[in-house]
Amino acid sequence: MNDKIQPPDSDSPTELFRTPAVNPNTRRAYSRAAQKFEAWCRGAGLSALCDAGRSDVASYLEELKVRLAPSSVALHLAAIRMLFDELVMNGVVQTNPAREVRGPTLSADRRARRVLTLGDVWGLVEPKEFESPSLVDFRDRLLICVMFYAFVRVSVALELRLTDVCFDNEGWHLIRLPDRHGHSRWVPCPGDLNDCLQRYLRALLDSGEWAGDREQFLFRSARGRSGTLSNRPMSQSDAWRMIQRRLRAVGIQAQINNESFRAAGISRDLRNGGDMELVRELAGHKSRRTTARYAQPALAQPPLIADQSSATRGAI
Repeated sequence: MNDKIQPPDSDSPTELFRTPAVNPNTRRAYSRAAQKFEAWCRGAGLSALCDAGRSDVASYLEELKVRLAPSSVALHLAAIRMLFDELVMNGVVQTNPAREVRGPTLSADRRARRVLTLGDVWGLVEPKEFESPSLVDFRDRLLICVMFYAFVRVSVALELRLTDVCFDNEGWHLIRLPDRHGHSRWVPCPGDLNDCLQRYLRALLDSGEWAGDREQFLFRSARGRSGTLSNRPMSQSDAWRMIQRRLRAVGIQAQINNESFRAAGISRDLRNGGDMELVRELAGHKSRRTTARYAQPALAQPPLIADQSSATRGAI
């Protein structure tokens, strides 16, 4: 038996997700799920991944239900289904055993979670505690605004470089973002995002942190608590820690992560009458159904930040 279970005449299971139809974030999640299923098959005594049957997939999901949330179990099932779909297309197996396995039941209101408001976002972006902002503060503000106003995933935002920012003829900033097809497009910055970007670029120049190299990353990691930036790009964990630090600074204990700002921006635009197709394209969603989920009513909860005076700031 090989140390690593490999279907005959096929690539590694994780390599089967390298298709343009799967975005990088989904590919990474599906690859991790496939690796875990592969390890489970090895532990279950299967000599090859293609020997797994419907009962094996069902047993694996039952074990996952004990320790994972239903949405996470659904992700694992989707990854296994796609994995076997690729094996069927490559002629490795005859049928997909995961197709007949029923996934977990997801609550109908699972999308009716706490959605950030514009006032909540600006309470984090411009709290009273930061009356003398450092360069790191300007960076944090811009990252939050990019996710909120441009519907950008944090993984995409952290890959932006200074070459991805330019002006149009009227002095407004544009940001170059990749689309689902591997191409790039220039997206105009709305008023508040334009203001945050301008203030951050000005702070970069004034601090001497920019030596004229436009290939530098737009969002760089901080040097400890010095308030200055290094030459290394921020990681997703850096961004998560920044968000948690901001939450603690204003006394918020709600569970908010990097994706919360993107979701809040999409929800706000749809509820304000934004065009569904335009929002879908900007958000990079493949299906309108995915975008429509963000338009569902949020739970009736009070604002996270009591002072909503900033909620009247410019709209998209």
